[in-house]
Amino acid sequence: MSTIHAPQRISAVPAALQHPDLADRTVRPNLIDRVAIKVAVRLLLWSTRPGPTRDALRAVRGADAARSRRERAAARAFHTSAPLR
Repeated sequence: MSTIHAPQRISAVPAALQHPDLADRTVRPNLIDRVAIKVAVRLLLWSTRPGPTRDALRAVRGADAARSRRERAAARAFHTSAPLR
């Protein structure tokens, strides 16, 4: 394609492509848009929060293991201390 023979743009912009004046638009978003924006910001903040550290995960696993050991010991003590019938 030769750029010499390419169609030239017209200098006048058609009325259909012109932006409306600021006076014709509402300056403030409506209630639904404001709620949607607030929800979106909260979701973005929630999704980018830092995850648990390795130390925190290790502490949770240790606490779970300790609780499990205590429960097994309590169940064993209960079953061995019951009178025979």
